[in-house]
This record gives sequence, structure tokens and C-alpha cells, in this order.
Amino acid sequence: MPKSLWVPSPEGVATANLTAFMETVSNSWNCKLSCYKDLYKWSIAYPEQFWPAVWQFCDIRAKKPWDEVCANGHSMRDAKWFRGASLNFAENLLRFKDTKPAIVFVS
Repeated sequence: MPKSLWVPSPEGVATANLTAFMETVSNSWNCKLSCYKDLYKWSIAYPEQFWPAVWQFCDIRAKKPWDEVCANGHSMRDAKWFRGASLNFAENLLRFKDTKPAIVFVS
């Protein structure tokens, strides 16, 4: 196995958003996700649970919720995600009243 270019500190792992997401999923769906590999496997096995969990964890704001998580999921090219949902991209980016950047652009 190739050597990792970078490994986060234990403190970094403990406070990471991904760790918090895995804990939320583990508690909400009664599954044991102890590492990224477990999360990856769960996301592939249960996409109808994974993607709504991402939506909820990220607190996506929508004017209208989705009717279907994924239509035509047999082909990523033709897949339609969160069909029926209506949301405003800018509303989701600009909803926080803080000094953090809403958009970062690198050319």
C-alpha cells in the first residue's frame, strides 16, 4: 500500500464534519460506521438513506421537499437527484450570519 501524503491528527478526526456525519448516521439508521470505508460501503448499499442523510445533516433549505431521492439511478449520467425538490442555491449559501466566505473561487 502506498504511503499516505497526509494523515489527520486524532483531534482533527474527532472534530471533523465527516466524523459527526458518521455518528449521526450510525444513530439515525442503527448501523455501526466506525471509519470512512464503512460509510462508503453504506452509501453504496443504501443510497436512498445516504443521500437524504447528507441533505438533512447539511441542513439544506428547500421550498419544496423531494418526491424521489433518485430516478433513473441505474445510470449516473441519466440519474435525477431529489426529483421534485425546489430550492434556492443562494439562500443556502448566504443563510449564515457570520464572517465565513459563502463562495470561494480559484481560477
